Amino acid sequence: MRVWIEDFDIEISAKHNLLQDSLFQELCSRIEQGEFQILIAGPPCGTFSRARHSGPPGPEPARSRQHIWGLPDLSLSNRKQIDQANKLVWRTIQLCRLIHDAKGVFILEHPEDPGDPFPSIFASPELADLISYTHAISVSCCQCMYGAPSRKAARLVGTAPGLDRLNAMCIHRKHKLVLKGLNSEGVFFIAAAQQYPPKFNEALVAASVAKSEDLPNTTCVQGPEGVVREPPGL
Repeated sequence: MRVWIEDFDIEISAKHNLLQDSLFQELCSRIEQGEFQILIAGPPCGTFSRARHSGPPGPEPARSRQHIWGLPDLSLSNRKQIDQANKLVWRTIQLCRLIHDAKGVFILEHPEDPGDPFPSIFASPELADLISYTHAISVSCCQCMYGAPSRKAARLVGTAPGLDRLNAMCIHRKHKLVLKGLNSEGVFFIAAAQQYPPKFNEALVAASVAKSEDLPNTTCVQGPEGVVREPPGL
């Protein structure tokens, strides 16, 4: 089975910024018209990161378990960052609901819930409402099981038919990369975990399009910069 993918990622093109109302409305319209059958989404997680609660030299916490959508005493610059991150999460949830209404399936990925006192979108009423509305299931996995150099625990919520098969937890004694502290260039190690390993991408798509027993037989074809509308002769 071959699957045609449109990839919307701000790292690919500035035109992919879902904070732009025109792009977001376009995606909503295309989903409502049945142009997409699958949505795989991973909204930015930096402001939710547990690493923000580790103290200097990292950034200060911007959320808590009690204030998932932002602490009440944030600076203006942090407030702007949080507002933008919140908008992306809320828009992702809206897209998930839309594709469900259009008889499609979705997977939403975000870091695993570390529990109290740390913030997590999975502890929010908005995610609980999405799960209830779509009858989604939730599974945990570690991206190291798909080739990532770090453990990178994640939680997946969705309606994809093979989602339960992605419940792969870490069995490694150690990892090549530990997501803590700074590298020699002053960049936080956790930044290296932003990109999914290729095998994880393939597993996400396979879980969305195939029955559980068919998962290993699915391959992906990606359109350039997420703008190609029709697959070339698939």
